[in-house]
Amino acid sequence: MPVIIEKTKVVGKSSIEDKNGSVVESEETLATMVSNEQMANVGISLGYTKNLGNYESAKVQVSIHLPSLPETESLNTAFAFAEKWANDKMEEIVSQL
Repeated sequence: MPVIIEKTKVVGKSSIEDKNGSVVESEETLATMVSNEQMANVGISLGYTKNLGNYESAKVQVSIHLPSLPETESLNTAFAFAEKWANDKMEEIVSQL
């Protein structure tokens, strides 16, 4: 029986939309996971709109999705990592506005 190996990139994404509607997107490859088991997908997406004054605003979106073994402990660990990464990235971007 052949062994199926699943290879998945863990990619974090962020985007900033300015007052003119221009969107700047970025992607960060965090890791590559290889497994011989079927993986679950864990993710989180965050959004924030900051009022820049003078009827202008900037919209920031951050998301990350990563593979995990389909077990409660692995899923919780993966979600904790994803949540921390997304919150840290959001704080980093918002502090630059």
